[in-house]
Amino acid sequence: MKERTKNIKFRNYQNPNSHFDLIRLEELFLRKNLDHSPETLHRVEFYIILFIEDGQGYHTVDFTDLKCSRGTLITIRKDQIQKFFRRNNLKGSLL
Repeated sequence: MKERTKNIKFRNYQNPNSHFDLIRLEELFLRKNLDHSPETLHRVEFYIILFIEDGQGYHTVDFTDLKCSRGTLITIRKDQIQKFFRRNNLKGSLL
């Protein structure tokens, strides 16, 4: 049986009334209250700007693995499918 891709709605845990959030990539992997794994394919119902500040790794957007390193900027549109590859040396921010 084929698994469905989980749809992820936007939630700002610090300020629930805000329409945007700024998250450190390192903090995303430490969150215990997520209802999904960032390392599995999921569809976001919001826009993301991912900026890599240090390290090297990959990020998948619509089934394409994108190589990223210091200075990489990735934009993810609403309804795109993505997943993170956890790398201990990868540091960055998500808006």
